[in-house]
Amino acid sequence: MNHSKKKNLSMTTTRQKHMLTGMVESYQKNGHITTTTAKAKALKPILQSKFNEDAVYSVRVGYRKGDNAQLTMLTSRNYVTKKFADNKTKLKTKSNAKAN
Repeated sequence: MNHSKKKNLSMTTTRQKHMLTGMVESYQKNGHITTTTAKAKALKPILQSKFNEDAVYSVRVGYRKGDNAQLTMLTSRNYVTKKFADNKTKLKTKSNAKAN
């Protein structure tokens, strides 16, 4: 039987709550956040419930220098659309790719 197990991310519960709270505030301020994959997996359900967004995307962006930890960027559809509109570049989506 698979029970819902929370990851402790190698820290105490209070420290983890404070870290996740800070990450949520950073996401709210900037529209995206880049963090390790383990922290992104813990943060994604919180962001989806807080901002009522079905579309919180996680994109793997590479590896961190020093310890070679995998980095993931959590972003929303609004941030991606705004960024591509500023650059005047066409946003490549699945529907656009099938049409071409």
